[in-house]
Amino acid sequence: MPPKTANSLGKEVNLAARAMRAVLDSRLMHANTNFATWSVLLVLDREGPVIQRELAGLLEVEGPTLVRRLDRLEAAGLVARSGTPGDRRATRIALTAQGKAMFKRVRSSVGETESELVADLDPADVETTVKVLRHLIDKCRRITKGP
Repeated sequence: MPPKTANSLGKEVNLAARAMRAVLDSRLMHANTNFATWSVLLVLDREGPVIQRELAGLLEVEGPTLVRRLDRLEAAGLVARSGTPGDRRATRIALTAQGKAMFKRVRSSVGETESELVADLDPADVETTVKVLRHLIDKCRRITKGP
């Protein structure tokens, strides 16, 4: 039988994620952006140009949700869409120079906010928490993909 705390783990993880996202959204408002934009910029910075459906998978969002988000980011000049040689159905998404500049500006704000949120925690506890969360994420992904 799992420990009693396991019954509330999902709820607490969800509440913490929502609370952290709300703080980040409020901090990113000064840069005229939000967590949703930040997450796209982060993935594109780390992965480089990617196929749109791959980007949706990396962000764990549905295709239509990503299309609307990309429409806004493209209109703002932050990302560019282009065709993919050999596959007319695939659209490649890349950061523009303006998108790269925004990423660099926003990255420091996100880093400062995350540091502030964990400043009063023992670094070993933070490391353990990250390890546990990564384990849970990996296990959930394996379960949802099935055998």
